[in-house]
Amino acid sequence: MEHLKTSLWNIQNNLAHKLYGMTKSEAFRRSICLRCKKPTGLWGRYKTSGLCEACHSSILITNKEVIK
Repeated sequence: MEHLKTSLWNIQNNLAHKLYGMTKSEAFRRSICLRCKKPTGLWGRYKTSGLCEACHSSILITNKEVIK
């Protein structure tokens, strides 16, 4: 199970680096949002996505419009 968690974390880090120019690990170390690079706390959606609430919400709204 631990190997699966490590593999998933690596996939997330690689994808974040391609999309935002830094890994989730780096963003967490610096306590900044992956997308807007603004300081953020380690709470809410940031813990799972690496994105602040505003960036996370804007991505969800954009995706909902694309799905329509």
